[in-house]
Amino acid sequence: PRYRAELIKADAEARKTLTEKGMTLRDATPDELKKLRELTKPITDEWVGKSGDVGKQMLNTAIQACS
Repeated sequence: PRYRAELIKADAEARKTLTEKGMTLRDATPDELKKLRELTKPITDEWVGKSGDVGKQMLNTAIQACS
């Protein structure tokens, strides 16, 4: 939460700069996000398995912050 506002601001500034330079941006659709999560689940599961409870807590915190 501490850096969330700064990240949101930096993202907005980057998007503005990129669109000003002619780039077309779009956000992923809910279906695309679902597919991405499915594809990366084996990777995150492996990482959590190596990282234990602390890694699981970190991952869950990151997921909640981005939802």
